[in-house]
Amino acid sequence: MQPYHLLHKTELKIERITLRGANLTELAAVVADTLSLEREKVLVIDVRDDTVALDILQERVDADSIVGKQDLLLRRLSALPGVGITAQTRCSSDGMLGWIAWDEAEGRQALRHSEKIAAAVRRTLSRRAIVFSTGAEVVAGRIQDTNTPAIARRLEAEGYSVTRGATLGDDVDLIFAYLRTAVEDDGYGLVITTGGTGAEDKDCTVEAIQAVDPDAATPYICTYQKGVGRHTKDGVRIAVGQLADSLIVALPGPTDEVRASLDVLVAGLQSGFGRRDLAETIAVTLRALLRARSSQPSHAHHAQHG
Repeated sequence: MQPYHLLHKTELKIERITLRGANLTELAAVVADTLSLEREKVLVIDVRDDTVALDILQERVDADSIVGKQDLLLRRLSALPGVGITAQTRCSSDGMLGWIAWDEAEGRQALRHSEKIAAAVRRTLSRRAIVFSTGAEVVAGRIQDTNTPAIARRLEAEGYSVTRGATLGDDVDLIFAYLRTAVEDDGYGLVITTGGTGAEDKDCTVEAIQAVDPDAATPYICTYQKGVGRHTKDGVRIAVGQLADSLIVALPGPTDEVRASLDVLVAGLQSGFGRRDLAETIAVTLRALLRARSSQPSHAHHAQHG
């Protein structure tokens, strides 16, 4: 079953419980073991009157390990020295951890139904895409954005619903905010940016994706000697990150590089590639394009930005 996000509601309360010299570490361990959680992820954070509050130090839980486990947990707690459990003792939570108190059979039936709905929602969201063009020169209207229409046409031909997003300036915090909003608030399953992947100080799209996803894949397309000319970074990279179930892809600015990326991007998405495989597949294609370009007498780029 798909892990469920706790949405920051990570507190579980055990109410109408009595403690007399109980070992709270042992109590937390019993909770962790019963709910199939790592012991270091469960902490007692408060004991007040007849209530023990615990915090679950992880964002996602396996619902099958939670639903209907109240009776089992209370039986196991009652075996601990100094812990008193009565018929009135209950577990509660303001979030999904409250599933522990459900009737197990009814709870599992409800979970199966919700999982079918969630799967349908995920399929729909995965086909919703938004494209952001970046770069001060595009914002100022000095050059035309030819990338967004090309990306939109290609994805729409594959059945995606594509939104043309805002044109973003070269500001890592601004780009970061738009990426987070696109996923968390607007529900896009695929977010693509173009531009800002170069080696100059203004280029910051890759860094914005790393801020969203510290584990983003950021393979190099080419490398430079840092500090030579306008190169303040050691190379050009692309990036593929992930936030929740959504992929965030940073493509370069030159239009020929974007067009060369689209077929492998679509093929990787259809194959269900993760961020690293998808990023490296795109990077291999772009490296080959740059090698072919460097072997030609003229190295001029096509229309580009970023």
